[in-house]
Amino acid sequence: MARSAVGASSVKGSLFFIAQADLLGLIQNEKISREELEVRLTPEQLELVDAKVQVALWYPVDAFNAFIRIASEIGGRASPEAPAQTGRLSAEQLAKSGLYAQLTESAGGSARGIGRRLVTLGSAFYNFMHWEYIEGEDVAHFTVDVTDAADWSEELRHITTGFIEVATARATGRTVRVTSERPTPDHVIFRGVPTEPARDIDTE
Repeated sequence: MARSAVGASSVKGSLFFIAQADLLGLIQNEKISREELEVRLTPEQLELVDAKVQVALWYPVDAFNAFIRIASEIGGRASPEAPAQTGRLSAEQLAKSGLYAQLTESAGGSARGIGRRLVTLGSAFYNFMHWEYIEGEDVAHFTVDVTDAADWSEELRHITTGFIEVATARATGRTVRVTSERPTPDHVIFRGVPTEPARDIDTE
């Protein structure tokens, strides 16, 4: 099984590779055995543990969720902060890879540019969900409203919280604190506020 079937909820290989590498590291360090994985994963998910991941292809989000959930449980990442830190590290890793201009190019300091960056990142990584950016009083105050997110695990919500912090910081040059909530199973809201005083930036 190389990739998701057409229409299935999927994640881009560039993200799937990070979750797979994390799980393989746990196996290598004897934190979990392959026998245990056979019990916890479906045959289709198990096949993807050792698959050669191609960053431009799509992979099943259910396998992605399962890999992340297992890694979180074994790593003792019970609090939201631990997966958020994973998201920050993943954003930095992808920025270094140069695969996504949204993480490497300046957004020009405009709220519209920041919003476009966050929304296009969401659609670049996932083939489901609808992302909407809502401007605040400046580029460091914002809301990202995500709908059709029922296939997104709670671990992914917290990981994305940290990811958005890094993406926004790289775009604005400011440190931003991002929080998230899930009012319904298919609706996630991210809110960003600055952790430093506002500067004179263009919000048009």
